[in-house]
Amino acid sequence: MQYLVNQIVNKGIDSLDHSMLSEDLRNELFTKAGELFIKEGKHFEGVKCLAIAQNIAKLKEYGNYFVERILPEFAILCFIQLKDEDMIKKVGPACIDKGYYNIAIKAYEAIGDKKMAEFVRKNFLE
Repeated sequence: MQYLVNQIVNKGIDSLDHSMLSEDLRNELFTKAGELFIKEGKHFEGVKCLAIAQNIAKLKEYGNYFVERILPEFAILCFIQLKDEDMIKKVGPACIDKGYYNIAIKAYEAIGDKKMAEFVRKNFLE
């Protein structure tokens, strides 16, 4: 098991064709790899692994962890996976403030807030 987790971390998330794994094994491997990535400061890769694992509890946990550490760009990636409307509305403005416009647009679109997504697009990207 640890060998496969190391493969994911050392060679990259896409180095392993996870479609052939059982759901339980995939979830366990990618949860462990995601946590390892986050500990190494590779937050984007960590969130991607947790999304592949479909680990809702960990996505929520790390979303809040990133909010506490004022890393809205990673927090919102977790909340997009969860389609957590309340947290996206809470963290979205911080993403805009820090210049993460595309992530904010993606987040607003994920919760169906087309007006806010268009507002960000027109006022900050055009």
